[in-house]
Formats: sequence, structure tokens, C-alpha cells
Amino acid sequence: MAITDFFVAIISTAAVTATLCGLLLWLTKTWVSERLKNAIKAEYEIKLETHKAQIKADYDQKLETHKAQIKADYDQKLEAYKTQLKSQADVEIEKLKSSLSVIAAEQNTKFGMLHERRVQVIAETYSRLIELHSCLADYVTISEISGVPTREERRNSMAAAFAKFRPYFTQNKIFLPKLVADVIQKIEIEMVQAGNLFTFMVDLPETPDVDRWIKITAQVNDEIGLALTGLEEAMRSALGDKSEPQ
Repeated sequence: MAITDFFVAIISTAAVTATLCGLLLWLTKTWVSERLKNAIKAEYEIKLETHKAQIKADYDQKLETHKAQIKADYDQKLEAYKTQLKSQADVEIEKLKSSLSVIAAEQNTKFGMLHERRVQVIAETYSRLIELHSCLADYVTISEISGVPTREERRNSMAAAFAKFRPYFTQNKIFLPKLVADVIQKIEIEMVQAGNLFTFMVDLPETPDVDRWIKITAQVNDEIGLALTGLEEAMRSALGDKSEPQ
């Protein structure tokens, strides 16, 4: 082997060795660098998670504290508002009570006046109705007693009693309970019919219808008299009498 070839071989071997050493060094540095990076990353991630956990814990604590403070403020304001509302409500209730007392007093006064008016109307209506019935009973009576007014005079008295009763009842029946007013109107109609029937069947004809006369007299004294008794009970009830009928 020539000396030149020898040196070339040596140089070649040294270059390969240097290349291998360089490659090994690069691999070593790369491995160490990756290990270092991974260690740093792991430590960073641990610190990051720890920091996140700390931040979350601080946030949760501050949030709960803030919630508690808001609730305390809300409860305090709510109680103050309730107290204010109760105070205002108490004032309004007292005003309402006062207003209702005034209205009740006015209504009692009005009711008292209305009741007094109703008492007067009932009493006067009943008085005129009884007078009408009495005049009708005198007019249709079968027994003729000397010294009493003539039948014509009794007929005129009956007509006057009708004229006295009808306008008063018509104008004032609004003050009467409907049941009472209906009964009075029915009795009046029956008396008008009985009076007219007696006039044209008994009084005016030259030959009176005796059977009709007897029936009319019975109707006036019995049926209409019984209806008047029932009317008395209805009127007492309208006036506030709670006693049981006898």
C-alpha cells in the first residue's frame, strides 16, 4: 500500500468517525432537548392546572360571597318594602273603613227613611183597602135595616172608596214588596168585579137576582175577607214581624 493510500484511509476513517460522533452528539442533544421540553411542558401543564384550579376556587368563593351579599341586600330591601307596603296598606284600610262607615251610615239613614216610608204606605194602603171592603160589604149586604143610608148612598160611598184607594195604591205600590202589591191588586180586582156585578145584577134591575146576591155577599164577606187576613200576615212580614202566624 502506498503511503498516499494509507493517509487517505486514515483520513476517511477519521471523517466517518467525526461524522458518527457528530450524529451521535446531535441525537443526544435532540433527545435531551425533547426530554427537557417534555419536562418543562409537564411542569407548565401542572402549574397551569393548579393556577386554573386556584382561579376557579377564588372565583367560586367570590361568587358565593357576592351572591350572599346580593341576597342580604335583597332581603333587607324586601323587608323594608314589605314594611312600607304594610304601612301604606294600613293607612288605606283605615281610609276604607272610614269611607265604609260613612257609606254605611248614609245607607242606614236611607234605609231608615225608606223603611219609614214603606211603613206609612203599608199602613195607609191597608187602611184604604179595609175602608173599601167595608163600603163594599155595606153595599151588598142582604139585610136592610131602617135608619141606615140608602143603597144608592152606599153605592156612592163604595165608588168614593174606590176612587180614594186606586190612585194612592197606583202611585205608592213601588214601596210595597211585590208579593204584597200583587195580593192587594188581586183583592182590588175581585172587589171591583163583585161591586160591578152587584150593581148590574142586583141593585139596578127591577127584579134583583137573589141567588147572585147571596153569592156576591158570601164572596165579599168570606173569600175576600179571608184574602185580607192573609194580606195582613204578608204586611206584618214586610214590616219585619218575625212572629209565627196564630
